[in-house]
Parts: sequence; structure tokens; C-alpha cells
Amino acid sequence: PGEDEQQRRLALRDALARPKIVPYSSSIGAFMEASTVASQMIENTSSTIEMARKTDSVNGRVSQQRHAVVKAASFLMVGNPTRKEENGEVTYEANKKDASAAAVGRVLGLPERTTRRLLKNAREQKGRILDGEEGAWQLVAEKANWTKVYPELAKELREWIERSMFVRPSPIIGDEVCLRDDNGKIIRDENGKAKKVRKYILDVTYRELHNALLKPKEEGGLDSVWDTDGRLIVSQWALQNYIPHHIKRSSNRYKQMCMCDKCVIMDEIHAAYHQYQNQHLRRLKAAAAAARGADKRAKEDVATKYEEAICVDGKPRHEYWKDAVRSIQCPNVGDTGFPHWKCVLGRCKDCPEYFIPEAEKDCTDRISYNDFIPLTKCTEHGWLPRRSKACPVIMSSVILILAL
Repeated sequence: PGEDEQQRRLALRDALARPKIVPYSSSIGAFMEASTVASQMIENTSSTIEMARKTDSVNGRVSQQRHAVVKAASFLMVGNPTRKEENGEVTYEANKKDASAAAVGRVLGLPERTTRRLLKNAREQKGRILDGEEGAWQLVAEKANWTKVYPELAKELREWIERSMFVRPSPIIGDEVCLRDDNGKIIRDENGKAKKVRKYILDVTYRELHNALLKPKEEGGLDSVWDTDGRLIVSQWALQNYIPHHIKRSSNRYKQMCMCDKCVIMDEIHAAYHQYQNQHLRRLKAAAAAARGADKRAKEDVATKYEEAICVDGKPRHEYWKDAVRSIQCPNVGDTGFPHWKCVLGRCKDCPEYFIPEAEKDCTDRISYNDFIPLTKCTEHGWLPRRSKACPVIMSSVILILAL
């Protein structure tokens, strides 16, 4: 007395699960271990569905993710349905061993009408899976995206971006990415290998690129982004979705802002010199490894002395080009941070000489470095000659029109 029905069921289950009672309860078909697991699964499923069905939405709808949990739970509640086909229409009927919708609803704490709908949908989905339909495994359909950008405009956008003056090929040799279609899927050749395409760099922000898109056609813009009523079709966020996959935003790897030409050139020269020293050291070590006898010890000694000459504590002797410049100048004057001006101008006779390793004194190898120059690109006619401020083809056309 005083106990509800659930508590009485649990008390009876615990009594039948006692070790001395199990042989007798099993003889009448009461398998207590399976019953305990099933009871626990039902209880956990019921509480999970209750949590998933809670929502603060005004219209009472739950999110797609919560709806997927409820559909998965109902999917596990149905057995393999019976397939029937009449007049070309396929239906799936409940298995005779399945519990009724009313019983399932009472156990899970769901309204009978809701339970019938969930179980019916679950039977149809399971039937389609049994028929071999691979897409039936998807519990919740993907949300369909709607856009104002029609396919022809999307193609124009991609072509305009590729022709834009703000897009340039990567200056790094061999800098490639996988070729993808408009949906982002990798394109492969007949051997199954991903096709490669050269990477291009976007030098400006998405906002600046969008501002250039909105300009008149005469100034390099695209008229198709406006509808007949003068309303904008392509927003900045929409434009980002149509940037080709081989065009990437510029990063610190590709750019140096507010740079001095002299500093940049010195960086390139110093980096090329470091690269040469590392290659030369590898050549000396390889020659020592291939030698034999006394010649081997002599070449190992040359390689060791060269490594000690170019490295200090595992780092380059002059890590930056400014360190190399300071090594051939006199000490700074006081707290100014600079040496005497005659040292800066190279007129001081007391400045030390630049340290050259013994293994480099007879070097005749050519050390090359890259020197990048700014170029202008016309959206219609491509790259222009150096220091050009306007496209000569367009300017000649404008002059001819004005002359007429």
C-alpha cells in the first residue's frame, strides 16, 4: 500500500532476480537479465525522448538535431516491416511481433497519435533500407539552401573573380592545390589521382573585392549583380561562397606590408646565402662519407670546421642580415643605437672585415636570389608592362573615341 504501479513492478523484478529464485523464474520464461537490460533501455530511451522534445520555440518545433534523436529512438522500436505492392504503390505494414502504438506510447510517455506517426515513418524508412535504398539511412533531410544567385550569374562571378586585378598567381614554385568542381568535390584523372592546379592569391579583403564588384562595368565591376529594379543580388557573404577553390586569401607567407625595397632585397640575399651554406655543408658531408682512409678524415675535418664557422650554438652565425652588417661596423656611438656615420657610409678604415669561412674562400658558385617587382593587371587584357598606370589598349580606344 502507498506504492505506485512502477514501484511494485520494480519490487517484483528485484524479487525474481534473486539468485535462489532465478532457476524457477527462468523456467516460466522470466529471463531476468534480459528483462533488466530491456527495462533500463526503455527507461533511458523515455528520458532521452523527453529531453529531446523540450523546446522554447514559439511554434513548438524542435531543432533538426533534436528531431533526429526522436526519429532514431522510434526507428529502433520497430521490427522489419512487411512489404506490399498494390497498383504500383509500395506500402510497409507493421510486423505482427511489434507492440501496438498505444503500448509503446504508454511506455515512452508519448501521445498515442504522435507515437503512431513516428512508428509509421520509422517502418517506411526501415522498409526503404531493406529495399537497398542507401539514402534512407539519413534520419533528417538536409536543409535546402535558397539563393538569389542563379547558375549563369554564379558562372559570371567565378570568371570575374579569376580576372580580377586583385588575384595573382602564387610566387612560390610548385605551390599547387587540388582541382575541385563548383561543389567542392576533388576532380580526379582516369587513374584516380587528384588533379592539381596552380594556387592563386587574393591580395585584398572580401569587403574590398565586393566593393570592386559593385562598380560600373567601365571601372571593372559586374552589372549582373543588380536586378532590373536596381536591387543588389550578390552580398559580400554570397560572394565569398563563389570564390573558386584554387584562390586563397593572402597570408604572411605571401605578403610583406609597409616594406622597404632595400630591406626586402637584403632579406632575399641573406636567405639565399644561408641556403647556399646549408647546401655546401651537405655536399662536404656527403664527400666525407664517400671517402676512405686518410682522405676521409681530412674531408670530415673540413666539414666539421665549416659547420663550426657558419653556426653558433646550432643557429646561423648571422641569423638576420642586420647582424651581418653590424659585424663589419664599429661599435655603436653611446646610446644612439648606430655606429659613426663614416662606418655607415663605408669610409671607416677601422671597421672589421666580413668573416668568410675557409671552405668558401675559393668558391666560384653562383648564388641566385628572387627579386619581386610590382605589376599592374588589366581585368580585360591581363598583365601590363612594368610601371604602367593604365591599360594602353583601353587608353588608345578612349583617345580614339574622344577624337571622333
